[in-house]
Amino acid sequence: AGEADAITRDGGDVYTVTAGLNTYYLQPIIAEDYCECWHLTTKFNNGRDWAVAVAKNDTGFGFNNLRGKKSWHTGLDKSAGWNIPIGTLVTVGQINWAGIEDKLVEEVVRFDFMASFAPGTTKGSKGSCPSSAGA
Repeated sequence: AGEADAITRDGGDVYTVTAGLNTYYLQPIIAEDYCECWHLTTKFNNGRDWAVAVAKNDTGFGFNNLRGKKSWHTGLDKSAGWNIPIGTLVTVGQINWAGIEDKLVEEVVRFDFMASFAPGTTKGSKGSCPSSAGA
């Protein structure tokens, strides 16, 4: 009981378990493909979900200056709004995280950012933000 030789998962789950957020020694063996986007493939998105970060044009900071800033996400554990951007930040060393055995990645994100908001969390919990005023 509780064992399987193969499973089907959401694309975000596949990214999470194969790109380093959680290592379960799994690999994708087949996938649906509804577009001809092979020419758009990059190291981090495989041409599927597009995660886009934006900042006000007068802030003067970029990708390497995110520590201490506020972050808003489409939702906790969402592919384009959480798994891909946070996974990328972990992969390139912008967020230092030893792995799930150490602590939840949400706790590290909350520490690295002044405030972080991700729908799907409850007020006062990891990933929550007291308000979205000024967003």
